[in-house]
Amino acid sequence: MDLKVLSWNIRGLGQDPKVVAVRNVILKNNPAIVTIQESKWEVIDDKLIRSLWGSNRCNYVYQASEGASGGIIIMWKEGVVVMGDHLIGVFSLSIEFRNVADDFVWIFTSVYGASDVGYYNQCWQESRDIKLLFDEPWLIGGDFNATLSAADRNVSGGRTTNNRFLLSGDFLAHCPAPVQLRLKRPISDHAPILLNCNSGG
Repeated sequence: MDLKVLSWNIRGLGQDPKVVAVRNVILKNNPAIVTIQESKWEVIDDKLIRSLWGSNRCNYVYQASEGASGGIIIMWKEGVVVMGDHLIGVFSLSIEFRNVADDFVWIFTSVYGASDVGYYNQCWQESRDIKLLFDEPWLIGGDFNATLSAADRNVSGGRTTNNRFLLSGDFLAHCPAPVQLRLKRPISDHAPILLNCNSGG
């Protein structure tokens, strides 16, 4: 499978420089799927998506922010993947995708995890429920607002590493040599993460 997925917590899309920064990262890396966490937009429209993608040749779904808090967008390139079902959660947005090239059906979930410890259990339970609802191979990415190890707390600048992709075993069967890259941070205090699923086949 030859597919690139980009994930970025942008900490709000209300400023033109952030929209331009997202568009430049998309144009430079040519991902098939892009997810933005913390859009901080209650309503997403075609005009904003065109500004982000750089053209109108993409589709999208979104989870609305609650005022100036949260919000998730998933955009994807026309002709590469096709959306089946989708599910809007409290902390996540999930889409059932079918790859046009090989008809591989899989689930992509973008997460913006709870930042309040009082909601941690609800956030993780939502992820467990998604896996129960969908039986397909699963790719989950985004900002988990959680760390896997103490080493995650000691990245350059003292920030925690919350952004990453997690792949289920059956997804790995179609993407046996995934590479996650932390891209340069042109704006915001979070860096975009690029997952390259090029199996070489």
